[in-house]
Amino acid sequence: GLFVVTLSMVTVIELLRLERGLATEESLSSLVDAVMEARRFEKNYILYQDPKDLAQSADYVRQAEDILEKHTERISVIGAPDMAPKLSVLFAGYRAKLDDYVKGPSADTEADLRHAGKAMTDSAHQMAAWRRGDLHRAMRTHRYVLIGVVTGGLALILISGTLVSLGVTRPLRQMQRCMEEVAAGEKLKRIDLPSNDAEIRSLAEAFNLVLGELDLRSQQMLVSEKLASLGVMLSGVAHELNNPLSNISTSCQILLE
Repeated sequence: GLFVVTLSMVTVIELLRLERGLATEESLSSLVDAVMEARRFEKNYILYQDPKDLAQSADYVRQAEDILEKHTERISVIGAPDMAPKLSVLFAGYRAKLDDYVKGPSADTEADLRHAGKAMTDSAHQMAAWRRGDLHRAMRTHRYVLIGVVTGGLALILISGTLVSLGVTRPLRQMQRCMEEVAAGEKLKRIDLPSNDAEIRSLAEAFNLVLGELDLRSQQMLVSEKLASLGVMLSGVAHELNNPLSNISTSCQILLE
C-alpha cells in the first residue's frame, strides 16, 4: 500500500511538472509567433509604407508584451532569471525605434529598427529554446522515474515473494509433512513452526492441540482394547471351569440320592 501511494504521488508530481512545462511552451510559442508577425509587418511597412502594416506591427508587439507580462513568472527560465525583464526592455526599445523610423525614415533609423528587431527576435528564440531544453529534461526525468518505479516494483515483488516464502509457505509445508506422517501412522509429536506471523502460530497451536487430543484418544482406545481382551479371556476361563464343575455337581447329587 505504501508503495502504491508513493508511486501515485510521484506520478502526479511528474504529470504536474510536465503540464506546467507544456503550458510554458505554449505561452512562449505564442510570444515568438507575435514577435515574428511584428517583424513581418515591419518589413512590409518598410517596403510599401502602408500604415496598416505599421498598425499591425505595433499590435503584435503589444500582444507580445501582454503575453510576457501575463506569464512572466511562468516563462522565467532557470539559469537566466533576467531574460524576461530583458525581453521587456527590448520590446520597449523596438517600439521606440519603430516610432523613430516613422517620424524620420532614413537609412540610419531603418538600420536601428532592424537591429532592435533582430535583438528582440533572437532573445525570444533563445528563451523558447531554453524552455524546450527544460521540457526535454523533464521528459528524461520522467523516463528515469518510470524506470525506477518499474525496477522498484520488481524488487518489491521479489522481496514480498521471499518474505511470503519464509513466513508462510515453508511453515505450511512443514505442517503438511507432519500431517502426512500422522496419516501414515507414525508417532504423534508436536510441531514448532518457525514463523513470526500470529496466524501461523495460532494454526500450529491448534494443530498441536489436535495431536494432543488424538494421543489421548489413542491411549484410551488402547486401554479399552486391553479390557476387552481381558473380558474375552475371563469368559473363556469361566466356560472351561463351568463344565467340570457341572459334572462334579451332578455326580454329587447322584451320590446323595
